[in-house]
Amino acid sequence: MSEKTYGLSQKAMTEKYEDLLFTKVMAQYAEKESERILAEMEAQNAENAPKPDPAAIGRLYSKIERKENLSTLWRFSKKIITFAAMVVFVAFVSLSSVVVASAEAREAVAEAIYHLVLRETERYTEVSIGESTGFVDPEIYDWEGAFAPTYVPEGFVCTDQQIGTINKMVTYSCEEHFFIFSQSSANTFARIDTEDADFVEKYVINDSEAIIVKKNGFCVITWRSADTFLSLQGVIEAEEIVKIAYGIKPIGRTESEEPVEEYTFIDPEIYDWEGAYAPTYMPEGFTIGETYLEGYVNTVVYYCDNDFIIIDQMNQTFNLQVDTENAITEKIYLHNSEGLLVKKDELTIITWCEGETLFEISGTAATEEIIKVAEGLKPIDRTESEEPVEEYTFIDPEIYDWENAYGLTYLPKGYSFDELYDLGDTTKIINYTYGNDYISFSYLIGDSIYADTENADLVKNIMIGESAGLLIIKDELCSVYWNVGDVLFDVSGTLTEDEMIKIAEGVKPIN
Repeated sequence: MSEKTYGLSQKAMTEKYEDLLFTKVMAQYAEKESERILAEMEAQNAENAPKPDPAAIGRLYSKIERKENLSTLWRFSKKIITFAAMVVFVAFVSLSSVVVASAEAREAVAEAIYHLVLRETERYTEVSIGESTGFVDPEIYDWEGAFAPTYVPEGFVCTDQQIGTINKMVTYSCEEHFFIFSQSSANTFARIDTEDADFVEKYVINDSEAIIVKKNGFCVITWRSADTFLSLQGVIEAEEIVKIAYGIKPIGRTESEEPVEEYTFIDPEIYDWEGAYAPTYMPEGFTIGETYLEGYVNTVVYYCDNDFIIIDQMNQTFNLQVDTENAITEKIYLHNSEGLLVKKDELTIITWCEGETLFEISGTAATEEIIKVAEGLKPIDRTESEEPVEEYTFIDPEIYDWENAYGLTYLPKGYSFDELYDLGDTTKIINYTYGNDYISFSYLIGDSIYADTENADLVKNIMIGESAGLLIIKDELCSVYWNVGDVLFDVSGTLTEDEMIKIAEGVKPIN
């Protein structure tokens, strides 16, 4: 169901919702419900209960009808129209205005509503399954965190098991009747068809809100237990399926559980930027493809034949747009964060935030595999494994004598200073040579660098320190471009790609 439901134990009911409860719903239902509820109160020997004053109730209705925001509240009241009976009940136990009620009064209202909801569903909340004789078929439910039935109607036996990674389903049958018990992680969502249903009712199982739907002889009941989604569905009487639900219990297997192994990062050397998250799970056959490391958006692509999985890590200032037109969308919970799962054509996309970091994992692999990759994404902590940083030494520091200068701390063996082109405060070019080979280091402020990529042999996004950079190889010349603040750098030369990156990484500010 797409409508939002509110937890029955939630006491932080805002004044807007109380206004909702006592506006149109009261006006439409109070008159015809008053006699019935009063008769019930009298039948329960509530002689001392205060008798309602019809005139006072009428004044209360008039006061509420005159509220300026009544039309706005009515749009929201459709969502809770099923609470009509509880509204009338509260109206008769409190004849004073609740629109300006105190905190104590609000708490009393919430308590009254809670108990009335239980009364409205008492034929299910008072279900008894008798003395429990233990778990039914306990050998089936052998996975970690398993739930199992302690009650199954007479004659029903297990006829099928489908124990997958995401969802576990066990089927019980008896002649033409059957029911399926399924268990999955809390990021799974069920679509329940309530249109033209015989009945739809809510109640409470082990302090969790549940819903039961019966339609054309088919019953469905769903609820949650902590981080686990549970459901029962099948061709079976509603009273029986509720009794089965009340008998579902967790199986404790702590003594036989194996120690949990520490997760292992996949391709950790790629995820070398500050605050990086890396996968600890990748489907079999997928191997690293391209990387696009731009600082504010870092992308790593994995391939397997014609399928792909893309891992994107971004800061929250990045404007992420997900195409949901004609797509199936669901909420998903990852690492205690709420996210969005989108399925469109053959593509699955999962997005979520953790702190100030935005993640998107997409691909053509099976949806269950994409979810597992997302669940396995972990932050890389490099503090313990990092080697002590050696003090760097500037090469030719006397050359870099301008204010806020940056200088080289690494040059390959044999290279020596050749010449300096001082083009003012904003542009400096320093050249080093070794035989016919050379290295040119350019320093610019507030200007732009022309990067010629036409017919290049290689164009690649890289990271220089914490800055996004670009590497271009063309006609035996390798160039590295990056910036730090408003300072632009270009290191070019006839050396190899690895050597040019090493030189660029050795550019440091001279104090």
